[in-house]
Order: sequence, then structure tokens, then C-alpha cells
Amino acid sequence: LGQPDTSLYDEKNRLTYLSGIKDIGVKLDFDFIPKPNQYVKFGGNITSHKFSPGVISISEQLTDNYLNDTSYTDGVINALESYLYIEDDIKITPKLKVNVGLHGSNFNVKDTTYWSLQPRLSVRYLFNDDFSVKASYANMTQYLHLLTSSNISLPTDLWVPPTDKIGPQRSWQVAGGFAYTIAEGLEISVEGYYKEMKDLISYKEGQSFVLISSSWEDKVAVGDGVSYGGEIFLQKKLGKTTGWIGYTLSKTDRTFEAINNGNTFPYRYDRRHDISLALSHQINDKWDVGLVWVYGTGNAVSLPRANYDNFDPNDFEALDGYNES
Repeated sequence: LGQPDTSLYDEKNRLTYLSGIKDIGVKLDFDFIPKPNQYVKFGGNITSHKFSPGVISISEQLTDNYLNDTSYTDGVINALESYLYIEDDIKITPKLKVNVGLHGSNFNVKDTTYWSLQPRLSVRYLFNDDFSVKASYANMTQYLHLLTSSNISLPTDLWVPPTDKIGPQRSWQVAGGFAYTIAEGLEISVEGYYKEMKDLISYKEGQSFVLISSSWEDKVAVGDGVSYGGEIFLQKKLGKTTGWIGYTLSKTDRTFEAINNGNTFPYRYDRRHDISLALSHQINDKWDVGLVWVYGTGNAVSLPRANYDNFDPNDFEALDGYNES
């Protein structure tokens, strides 16, 4: 019997994936105070984006130092984004404070222009020095998509733009809560929120950034999302021992017709429970000690229900054993 050809084990393969964004922009912001209880802000921005959604370089080095290097790219996407905004923060009465604003924007890419008007409103009412409530509403449009690969543990999250095939993501959110001073220096607050999102994107089943046969636009599915939750926060501000403890209960789901048979599933960054604790104690004028503890729910995963033995079809002994069983 001859010796095995060890050169087969000396080959080196490398795959490199690059993604980037280059921006050039101009931004102007103005402040206007017409009276002591009113504060107005307004301005605008224009930005030129240059997106490189994906460049893959594949290198193969053999034992004779021959190097084969091939590159693939999805191409460069140029886009122009601009917006105008105005915001008015006004104290209507000593107890009632309102913040109202309007954000208008447009995004031009591949001869396609997207327009958006985004109103925002927040209200705070102070019943007395110890108790206050607040509520808010916001309508938002985001012209950058976060495209993640949830089937591999690599830092491959990409920011990609809307195109003539895929629109921007849109959402609206409501939130509310109250704050109460239990005692001097001891405060508790409770808040909750609900958010709906439209035109989100995610890789279709079986697709990922490493497949170079098609553009990323052909690999994604478009769907919706919902997020909601609440937080309890207790803070001590006075005394030698100060600190806070907070607990957040939240849920984030996604629904895509082309993923998971159209059934709703937890999003990759769904974090159901989050508990944080921070304490600080002043021993004297020179020394103090601190303690921080954080607990959070991990990522949601789906475990396999069964497994199957694999065999080499050229291994006749294994094949015979498999047929006998």
C-alpha cells in the first residue's frame, strides 16, 4: 500500500466578507425661544450615501504556493437622503407640559423616491410634587434595514438601504407611565410601551450572506413585527447607600410569509426578562464601594426534535449494516 498524499491536507481556503457605508452630509439646527415657557427647535439635513452591501473574496492556496483569488460583489448603491423637522416644547400650565413635532423626509435611490411625514407627541402632567404621569406617540420611518444571519454565530449583521424593490421600514409606538416619590430621595417609576413595525426584512429560509449566486435583494423576505413590554424602576438618591433596581418584561415577535410557514416567531434580539441592580456605598470621604448585577434572558432558539445517522455511500460495510438494520 502506498503512502497517503499529504498535500491534500495542506490546502488553505479563506473567505472574506466586507460591507460598508460612506456618507457625506450637511446638517443645520436652529433654536428659537419666543418666551420663557416655550422652546422651539428646527432644522434640516441632506446626506449622500454610498452603500457597499457585500463584497466576497475567496482565496485558495495550494502546496506549490499557487494562489487563486476570486471576488464577487453585489455592486455599489448610491442614495440621497434629506429631511426637515420642527419641534415645539411648551409649558402650557405649571402642571402640563407638551412636546409636539413633525419630521418630513425623503430618500432617493435607483430612480425611486420615498416620502415620509412623521408626527410625534408627548405629554407630561404633574399632579403634585410627588406624582406625575406621561404619555407619548411617535410615527417613524427608517431608511436603513438591519439584515441579520440568525443561522450562524458570526458578526454578519449588515445595514442595507431601501431599493426600487424593497421599501423603507415604518413603525408607530405609544408609551405611557407614571413616577412617584415614596419618600425623600426614594422614587419609583412604572412605564409601558407598544410598537408595531412594517416592511421589515430578513433572510429567507436557507439563504445567508455567503451565497453569491444572487443579490441580497433576492434573498430576503418582507414582513411585520410587534414589540411591547413594561418596566419597574426603583431608585434611592440620598444617603450613604444609593442605587437602583429595575426589572423589564418585554416581547418582540416577527411574522414573515416566507419564513416559518408564515407563523409568528420570537425575534433574534427578543429579551423577555431583564433585571439590573446597582448599589454604591460611601465608607468615608475617600472610599466608596459599588456593586452591579445584571440578568437577562438569552436568545430564543429552536432545538432539533430528531437526528439521523449519516454514512459514506462508498463505505460498503457501513452500507450493508444500514440495510440490515
